Amino acid sequence: MSSSFLGLDLSTQRLKAVIVRDHSHIVHQAAIDFDHHLPHYRTTNGVLHGPAHGEVTSPVGMWLEAIDLLMQTLKDDGVDLSSIVAVSGAAQQHGSVYWTKHALASLQPDKSLKDQLFPTAFTVENCPTWHDSSTTEDCERMEAAVGGAQVLADLTGSRAYERFTGNQIAKIRRLQPDRYAATDRISLVSSFIASLFLGAIAPIDVSDASGMNLMNILTSKWDDSLLELSGGPELRSKLGPDPVSGGVVLGRIHRWWVDRWNFNPECVIAPFTGDNAATVVAMSTPGDAILSLGTSTTFLLSIPAADEPPRRFTTSHLLAHPAVAGGHVAMLCYKNGALVRENVRDRFANGNWDLFNELVESTQPGNGGYFGLYFPHPEIIPPNVVGEYFFKFSPSSDVPGPSLVPLADVPPNAHPRAILESQFLSIKSRVNAILPDNSVALQRLILTGGTSANQTVRQIAAVSVS
Repeated sequence: MSSSFLGLDLSTQRLKAVIVRDHSHIVHQAAIDFDHHLPHYRTTNGVLHGPAHGEVTSPVGMWLEAIDLLMQTLKDDGVDLSSIVAVSGAAQQHGSVYWTKHALASLQPDKSLKDQLFPTAFTVENCPTWHDSSTTEDCERMEAAVGGAQVLADLTGSRAYERFTGNQIAKIRRLQPDRYAATDRISLVSSFIASLFLGAIAPIDVSDASGMNLMNILTSKWDDSLLELSGGPELRSKLGPDPVSGGVVLGRIHRWWVDRWNFNPECVIAPFTGDNAATVVAMSTPGDAILSLGTSTTFLLSIPAADEPPRRFTTSHLLAHPAVAGGHVAMLCYKNGALVRENVRDRFANGNWDLFNELVESTQPGNGGYFGLYFPHPEIIPPNVVGEYFFKFSPSSDVPGPSLVPLADVPPNAHPRAILESQFLSIKSRVNAILPDNSVALQRLILTGGTSANQTVRQIAAVSVS
């Protein structure tokens, strides 16, 4: 009997499974879409919008039921779960799960995860997710306490972000003190899944912990001063041991999975990590960069261990590498991504990608001096900027630098190249600022996401970012 490996991904909108054999040969895939398969939770794109401004959560009961349903789907598909020798995976970053004491003490094979764990195993039924932006007060308090956004970025790899878990914990402690006091352990969504397979609370992965504002980015250990700020002296015990690397074995699969689903009792469980870190592990090696051209535009650069650490800036993220000791991942995240490129296509290329590409290719690099910034939504980089701004570079002008010009003065055929050059040059300039001089030679640029299918966009990205 050949061995196989199970990978899971608990993302915002669905739970996915992929089973592979040696050499990454995919033998089966399955997915549970939360809105479609579990409509009784009334989610939209996998989340619930709460009464507080910016509050976004997901039902932990829905995640449990999705796991039960996914296992049944694999069984119905004829998958031999006894051949699986290892389980690991990924999950949306920043989401958090709040456990009661002894939550996983007695899993019974005659009951599903949902039936025996929900709601008694959890103190918070609807868990904060990465969409949540309701913790501004907690972010401001954290930055002020440590001496500002730059100090926090130097310590943790990022300034205080509303979606980061430390600030989510602080909000729950502030507004729901009874629930916080009753919480015995806190997991990220990634370690929550690993805990279910272990039948015990799993430690948090070192890379996913980078998205909490609670871990020292250079030592990869919890920072006591930040723990105190977010959750008081008891937070260390609620989080458990210092974060672990992806290269360790957490333990054998719990007996519940053997008795109920016929898993191999010798199947090992490895740490689950965040989705961005998983992308780095799956698609690159140190020296490679990944540019995701999806709804948001995200840039990930794997940085090998070095004597001089990368520089930390308040408009970027620095994550611990999930599998390379001492390595890091530089991450830039832009809210105005594919939807903005599509908006420019619709306005200036009649909604047609072929015409958009023709307009890009009919202009030269530099776009005749025209440069545009397109921010219909408050941007992450630069922070909270909204609006459209257009500039003209005129080398013969007596005024140095670009001049601000109105939209009407920009030729319509200049916009397609302008949106691409503005996005990609922003990435290049910020990555160059993060890295110590000559510390990383970019080997490859790997493009993913919907817009990456466009050859013209790929070429502009290759020229601009590399």
